[in-house]
Amino acid sequence: MTEKIIIGGGEDLGVEYDENEYVFPFFGKEIRVHPLAGELSYLKFMEAASKIDEDNESEGLPLVMGFLRQQIHPDDFDEFYDIATRKRQKMQDLMNVSNKVLEAMTDFPTGQPSDSQPTPQKTGPRSKAASSRAGTSRARRTGAAKSAAALTLLKGRPDLQQAVALAQEAQSVG
Repeated sequence: MTEKIIIGGGEDLGVEYDENEYVFPFFGKEIRVHPLAGELSYLKFMEAASKIDEDNESEGLPLVMGFLRQQIHPDDFDEFYDIATRKRQKMQDLMNVSNKVLEAMTDFPTGQPSDSQPTPQKTGPRSKAASSRAGTSRARRTGAAKSAAALTLLKGRPDLQQAVALAQEAQSVG
């Protein structure tokens, strides 16, 4: 018979947070933030982004749009996107808005420099795999490169960097 061991002495490990309504100005219009936006939606976004083939960046476009929808209140999203279109915003402009929303929601700046050493950047030209064994090796390198990119995006967020590292470790084992 398996013994059930209760972690934390039976105390609920969940943390309750106050519900706040976040808004931001966007070209003179007040836009509400999605009530479920926050770190967990960002973590899910980064997990999905790490699976995108770096040679086919167009796979990431629906992912970015989906992430924006998870950050902007559903009743305000169409207006937000219409304004962005009329004002000729670029994807990077919208990602900057996204970063500001995330900073406000988590009370942790996404641009803060990390205390850790910078992730070494890949140097040298890439070459095409010549065999299936080389393809497997390339797939491992590609996964590592995606993790390095994710770690760079998460600079200043050691908690989320650790989550990416753990996910990479789990993928390499499994």
